[in-house]
Amino acid sequence: MNILARNDRRSFRARLPEKGVEFCSKVSNILDQYVDALELNNISSDSLRGASIAYCQSERFWAGQLSYNLRGPLPRL
Repeated sequence: MNILARNDRRSFRARLPEKGVEFCSKVSNILDQYVDALELNNISSDSLRGASIAYCQSERFWAGQLSYNLRGPLPRL
C-alpha cells in the first residue's frame, strides 16, 4: 500500500499502449450506450441516487440482522 504525504507533489506520466487506448474507448462507448438507454426509459440520476441510498440502507439493516445485532443499533446513513 502506497501512502503519500499530503505535501508530496511528485507525479509521473504513463502512456497506455494502443490496446489499452482501444479498450478504454470500447468501455466508454458501452457506458454511453447504457446512459442513453437509461434516458430513453426516463430514469434520472436522482432516481438512481435514491435507489443507491435505499440499497445501502437495506444492506446495512440485513448485515446487522445477520450478525444478530451484537454491535448495538446500526448508525443512520
